Amino acid sequence: AIFSSTIEYKKYIRILDRQADLLVTFEDLVNHPYSAGIVVIPYCGSEKLELDNNVDTKYLLGPRFFLLKDEFYNTKYSLNSKVENILITMGGSDPNNLTIKVLSALNQQKIDAVITLVIGGLSQITDHELKESSGVLINKIVIKRNIGNFAEIMSEADIAFTNSGLTKYELSAIGVPMIIISNTEEQAKYSKVFSEYGSSFHLGYHKLVSEEAIVNAYNHLHNDFYKRSDMSNNGKQLLEKDTMKKIYREIEERV
Repeated sequence: AIFSSTIEYKKYIRILDRQADLLVTFEDLVNHPYSAGIVVIPYCGSEKLELDNNVDTKYLLGPRFFLLKDEFYNTKYSLNSKVENILITMGGSDPNNLTIKVLSALNQQKIDAVITLVIGGLSQITDHELKESSGVLINKIVIKRNIGNFAEIMSEADIAFTNSGLTKYELSAIGVPMIIISNTEEQAKYSKVFSEYGSSFHLGYHKLVSEEAIVNAYNHLHNDFYKRSDMSNNGKQLLEKDTMKKIYREIEERV
C-alpha cells in the first residue's frame, strides 16, 4: 500500500494491530511511536533512536537485523593489495547520473584497473553516454545490465562507488570498501551515520560533491591497502547471518 502521509500510515498500522494476534513491521529510520507488537528497524543508527518505551512493543534495532540474500554472506571475497577492479553501482534508476559523474572524475586519473559499471533497469543512461564520459578510460570499462548474481560481481571489486540506497549493506556484507555519494540531503544524514561504522567513506550530498573530492577519496583508498583492509573487515562484522532465524525466534516468544 502507498500512503499519502505518515498519519495515514500510522492509522492503518493501528487498525492492523487490533486485528492481528501479532503484527510485525519493518520501519525506516524515523523516530515516532509504533503500534506493532514487533518493530524491526535494521539500519545503522537505529539503536540511537529515542523510541517510545511501550512495554507492548519489542524493538529489533540495528544492522544485525538487516535481511540479505544468502549469496551476500556465502560469496568468498579476497581483497587485493593492488586495485584491479573498480565497481560503480548507483541503484536501479540513478536519477542524478552519479555513474557518469564518478566516471568523469576518474577520467582525470591514470587508472590501471577494470571499471565495472552496473546499470539498473530503470536508468536512462545509455551506453553511448557512458563511453563518452569514460574518455581515455574507454578500454577499461565493462558495462553490465540485467545482472543475475550481483554478489558475484561485487566480490570482484577492490573499491566500490555507490549511492545512498541499500546496496551499501550488501557491499558491507561481502567486505568491499566503498565510497558513498548521497542522492538527497535526507539520505546524506543516514549515509553519514552508516560510514561511522567504518566500512565506507561518505562524500556527502551529490550536489556538494566535486569531481576533485571523488578523485581524492579514490586516491586515498587506492594508495592505502591497510585502510581498505580495515574497511573490509568492519563491513563483514556489520551484519550477521541467519537474521531471519533471529527475528523468527522473537516472534515465537510473543505468540
